[in-house]
Amino acid sequence: MNKLVFFFCLIPSGIFGQAANPLKGYPGIRDGVFVYFPPSRAMLLLGGGKSSPNSSESNVWKWKDSQWAMIPASGPGSRDFFPCAYHPGSGNIYCYGEQDSPGGVFWSFDGAQWKSTKITGLESRDHHQMVYADHLNAFIIYGGANERGILDTLTWLVRDGKATALNIPGPGIRYHSAMTYDKQRKKVVLYGGGKKPWEHWEFDGLRWVKINSRTSPGNKFYHFMAYDESSDKIILHGGWRNQDPFDPVNKQNPQTWAWDGQDWTNIAGESIFSIAFGYDAGRKQVVTYGRSGGPDNAPLALWILENGSWKKISDYGMPNTND
Repeated sequence: MNKLVFFFCLIPSGIFGQAANPLKGYPGIRDGVFVYFPPSRAMLLLGGGKSSPNSSESNVWKWKDSQWAMIPASGPGSRDFFPCAYHPGSGNIYCYGEQDSPGGVFWSFDGAQWKSTKITGLESRDHHQMVYADHLNAFIIYGGANERGILDTLTWLVRDGKATALNIPGPGIRYHSAMTYDKQRKKVVLYGGGKKPWEHWEFDGLRWVKINSRTSPGNKFYHFMAYDESSDKIILHGGWRNQDPFDPVNKQNPQTWAWDGQDWTNIAGESIFSIAFGYDAGRKQVVTYGRSGGPDNAPLALWILENGSWKKISDYGMPNTND
């Protein structure tokens, strides 16, 4: 079996599982990206797999005032490993990539509908990370594999419809990593994944720097990160210690870590297996939607990070395993 296909198919049950029934009033997806959308002052949940993976249906879920509402839309279709980021200049959310997706196509969402845009110089991508860096006025894309299955170690800067490859030393091969943007320190922060899942790297727009701190979250795959503007800290949650789906260590309670620019601090350890994770600028809190336990059929719920610990604010019950 092709090596790329092998490790890309190791999907953690705590992140991907059975679909929930959308008729119950909450998202019927197995994965997704949580992005704060300032025009509606709400968190939008985009992407993710569902019961019809090849469908052109690309409904977006809006979470506001503790309520879910579905925004009917057609566009890129159901997809996993689909990183998204908000572009303040255009007022749109941009998403890019997924396995077997057409090369160089960015999808934007304006709050009501999807639109595709061809990006010059960029191939298809999967298992990568993408963030918007304010001080660069550009998206930064790193890691994953291109359409030929080649693991990419270039740093890509996308601005004004054009992609530029920055052939500079960096984190090397990365997949199943996590990346976010530190607005205060003006750094792109990448942690884990790939062949050295214990490493922490930061990019200022010119060069990558490997960070060695006193404490560390250790090996991480399939984890989540977000920048908490209220505390000026990076929050890291969940993840596997290795890529063995049968190793009991990967079923242990996910840990939550905070990075203050100097050191990592373990702030929580609760049984929250996230499906989507992000920073809600309206509430000024990190929020996650997922399962309150390890099995695929564990109850679904939503939590906010408050005073260094997770607080459950909504229960959605058991997922529908008949979808």
